[in-house]
Amino acid sequence: GQNLTFRAPDFEKFPCLKMAYEAGQLGGTAPVVLNAANEVCVYKFLEGKIGIKDIIKTVEAELENHKLIKNPSLNEIFEVDREIRGRLK
Repeated sequence: GQNLTFRAPDFEKFPCLKMAYEAGQLGGTAPVVLNAANEVCVYKFLEGKIGIKDIIKTVEAELENHKLIKNPSLNEIFEVDREIRGRLK
């Protein structure tokens, strides 16, 4: 049989992974912001409109500038998602 070896993630090499862990720990609307910003940026990257490092910078800026809602309603979640996507398009 084959063995699998797991290592701690390299957050230096994968900064978006670190942001995802942090957003998950913060909870509330932080994961919504991360997801919406990342999705818009990935599409822009695939269309050749931004560089790979722009994804990191944009997601980080959106998380830093977001006023966290700790226990959001479903409507607040949708509202935050629309706000992020609308601003970044």
